[in-house]
Amino acid sequence: MKFQFLILLVVSFLLLGCDERSTEKYFYQSKDYPNFSIVELEWNGVALSEEMTKHAEIAKQRQQKVFLQMTGEWCSPCKRLRGKTEIQPLKDAYAGTYIIRLDYDEWKIDMAQLGLQKAPVPSFWELGQNNQVTSYYINGNGWPEITAESMAPILTAYFSGAAREYVDSADKFLIKTKTSSQ
Repeated sequence: MKFQFLILLVVSFLLLGCDERSTEKYFYQSKDYPNFSIVELEWNGVALSEEMTKHAEIAKQRQQKVFLQMTGEWCSPCKRLRGKTEIQPLKDAYAGTYIIRLDYDEWKIDMAQLGLQKAPVPSFWELGQNNQVTSYYINGNGWPEITAESMAPILTAYFSGAAREYVDSADKFLIKTKTSSQ
């Protein structure tokens, strides 16, 4: 009986001491490129809304448009997309943007602060008034494969706002992008 009580006490202690936020983090770094910025936002105890306000102000000073990129450590397409950032067609696609990358598992508790209930990964969301996400977003279904060649024209159209009329349907967006690039 004492042994069962001890086990119950230890398990209770472990459960109460756990935080839903991941503690071991990948080591991606924020980076300023010549014409865009990517910020890896790690949870540090500050409310997400405060972090977004701070970064939106930085982006405004740099005259860059703010987008949120939702990723996941477990997400293979997210990792492959990350690895493509250094390729020139994607560098060109990101021009004029300030990308705030959030790990979904780390920030899911705070998603409602941005107006998100659920976020697919990988995805990009435009930040609008009061640092709330708008309905203008694109996720991994927006490109046929994760190569710089297939993603660059789509992300260029998305970040420039040229894809705005197609946000309701990734299929229409792909069709229009394919026909306009041929």
